[in-house]
Amino acid sequence: MNEKTLEDLQFNEVFKELSSQCLSEEGKRCLERKIFVYDEAQLSRYQDIIDDMGSLLDRGIARPEPFCSIQSIISELDAPFAEFDGEQLWALAQYVRSAQIFVEFCLTPPEYAESRQSARTLFEPFAQELHRLMNTLFDVLESPGQVKTTHPAIRALKADLDQRRHERQSFSIDFLRSQSTFAQADQPVYRDGRVMLPIKSDQKSIVEGVVHSVSASGATVFMEPYRLVELNNQVVMAEQRILIEIAKILGDLSVQTHACKNLILDLVEHIGEADALYARLCYRRKHNCIRPLVGKDAIYRLVRARHPLLKGHVVPISITIDPAISAVVLSGPNAGGKTVTVKTMGLFVLMHQFFYVVPAAEGTVIPLFNAVYTDIGDDQSI
Repeated sequence: MNEKTLEDLQFNEVFKELSSQCLSEEGKRCLERKIFVYDEAQLSRYQDIIDDMGSLLDRGIARPEPFCSIQSIISELDAPFAEFDGEQLWALAQYVRSAQIFVEFCLTPPEYAESRQSARTLFEPFAQELHRLMNTLFDVLESPGQVKTTHPAIRALKADLDQRRHERQSFSIDFLRSQSTFAQADQPVYRDGRVMLPIKSDQKSIVEGVVHSVSASGATVFMEPYRLVELNNQVVMAEQRILIEIAKILGDLSVQTHACKNLILDLVEHIGEADALYARLCYRRKHNCIRPLVGKDAIYRLVRARHPLLKGHVVPISITIDPAISAVVLSGPNAGGKTVTVKTMGLFVLMHQFFYVVPAAEGTVIPLFNAVYTDIGDDQSI
């Protein structure tokens, strides 16, 4: 469709509300391509899917859930050795779970054998490989993407770290209590991830160890006795072993993710199309829209049409243009509704071929148009 027409008829303003109904970034990007439908069979297919989704909601089938963004993973899937961090993998697990719910929603068997099953054409049965990947990610990770401390490899290393921290703390407390004559306080301090002891400056030569810093007053030095240096180093090494193991675990999860690359990309594509249709359903239900008939004999009829940008009490528009009429002149006083009527008629053509629904009453008939052109002199905004 002509971009000027979209601007003149304020289509983009209506489009923003439709886009806001999307559950996923993929659905929004699908809409942003602004592909209008010109084929009646294709339009009917999309409308059937929207109708089916509406029937599923009416039956109380669990609603699809919002999707988190996995764009950072998608952009790196083509790099076979790219490793993903915990937050990326956690987002992927949530995305796949939302996708599984959406797929199961669309694949819900019809209530009656003779019922239409158009929504089922959107997806194949959910891939078992993706289901296993999702379960693995949820088994290993917790929000917002940290490896669970209950992971077998991490649990043992964490127990070792806790033990070494306990030994360090016990030594520090015992040292300060037993050497209270030159200790400035009875509690150790933490600096840069290491435990240090507050020692009186004039007594520092008595303690064999490493001085790290001095207080602002100069009365206290913060130091590590040589035994504490060893204990601090043991804690640091234990922490490093955990980080190394976490990196290995995330690396293994990244390999499993890359193995599902094609399935993920295919899923994302199908989610975009399905979500764009589901957004149209949400818009339809919010604005009490209907599925217009297609005027095969070129008849154009609006029945109680309501311009979607008008708020509050809106006077509905009803108008019929027979096939024999090639031009229509609207006349009347200012603020009589001429501009609203013209813009509503043009906008509804666009909505019919993009939203697939319009806010009007049953009996509305809108033909399919190859193009819509506008030339509005006063550029009056609805």
